[in-house]
Amino acid sequence: MFKIILKYTLCFCFFVACSPKKTTEVPQNKVESLFASTTVLSVTLQMPLEKVIKDVGEQRQWHEALLIWQGKKIKIKVKTRGNFRRNPENCNFPPLQINFDTTTTAQTPFEGYDKLRLVTHCQQQDSLYEQFLVEEYGIYQTYNLVTPQSIRTRLLLMNYQDSEQPEKSTQKLAFFIESSPQMAKRLQAEWLQQKDTIQYLQCNSFVATQMAVFQFLVGNTDWSVSNQHNIDVLRTAHQEYLPIPYDFDFAGLIDAPYAGTDSNLPTTSVTERVYRGYCQSEAEMALVIEKFRQLRPSIDSLWKSLPYHQPHRQAKAQRYVQDFYQILAQPDSVEWYFMKNCR
Repeated sequence: MFKIILKYTLCFCFFVACSPKKTTEVPQNKVESLFASTTVLSVTLQMPLEKVIKDVGEQRQWHEALLIWQGKKIKIKVKTRGNFRRNPENCNFPPLQINFDTTTTAQTPFEGYDKLRLVTHCQQQDSLYEQFLVEEYGIYQTYNLVTPQSIRTRLLLMNYQDSEQPEKSTQKLAFFIESSPQMAKRLQAEWLQQKDTIQYLQCNSFVATQMAVFQFLVGNTDWSVSNQHNIDVLRTAHQEYLPIPYDFDFAGLIDAPYAGTDSNLPTTSVTERVYRGYCQSEAEMALVIEKFRQLRPSIDSLWKSLPYHQPHRQAKAQRYVQDFYQILAQPDSVEWYFMKNCR
């Protein structure tokens, strides 16, 4: 029988802030930084639209473009990125990489950033894909609640304008993702850039277990630490390795029609949860589980209030999160999933 060990749960506040965060007012002449807010940011991306979204080969080019915020024009270069979503058979509007001309970002939310990843709506004619985007954004925001050792995002109302055919424009939801180098700098760590093979068991065990339980929460099995597949690995000054997850569009919480199951797993649907973390001591697992229990009010609140989330999709996502917490409420289920079926 799985038991919560009291002496470890008393240490819980070491990992979760026990007092409310203090907020500081932004001076009136100071523009709020991009990831300092969760309000939806309205921007315009002006680029040679058709050229960019069709440039998805291995030798794809950078294209000159403008990002416009409150009338201020920021010079950028854009290029399609990704693997699965860059394939036109899967998405007819691929995700983008943005490189900023930093001499033009002063007094904008983009000041201090030289690169950002942009998650786009994937399919031009199907509004359901914008709901998938909102939910993937919500998954990033959920992991931000779990730990600051995570990737930050900002939801956007993006107006795409074709610089070669100005009459052509479309407005869609999108979100910016913090770049890996900027995340590493913020966390005072080194981003390994897939230059070293790092095994799961080399990582900080609490951080790795926390990440694996989170992936179980959202129903995502599309990740690997050793292959650094949808995982960034950071190395701290203390020579600890930290796995940081990203790219959640195959998560069961979203249940996108293109998301497939892992042939190495005994599942027939991405909505089926599989714990892919390695076995840890009962004490450490108890500490991680208790952390997620304590976070439930914040996580529930987030999934009740995502911007632009349609009611039926919101209800479906909330049910999926509630199913996770039903597992945590039953000691036998906790033991089965996390202790008997760990790797």
